[in-house]
Amino acid sequence: MAKPKLEEMRIRPAKNGGHNVRHTYQAKPTITQGGRASGMTMEQPPAEEHNFGPKDGNALMKHIGEALALKGLGGNEEPSGD
Repeated sequence: MAKPKLEEMRIRPAKNGGHNVRHTYQAKPTITQGGRASGMTMEQPPAEEHNFGPKDGNALMKHIGEALALKGLGGNEEPSGD
């Protein structure tokens, strides 16, 4: 199953000196049948929370790059050198 489309990413300082990253995903229309609740509804995927410690700066930047599909920050792609 494909990962839902990212709607919002919130980065907050953590009490331990690191950061908390919360991903919220876009709701998508879903058709349900049967009973009183039949019809079209908007299904919200659950949010994800990731915690990084004060020494996890590289992991945090890699995580942000992968979530936003940024070249050079996310993993498999090399920086362009621009």
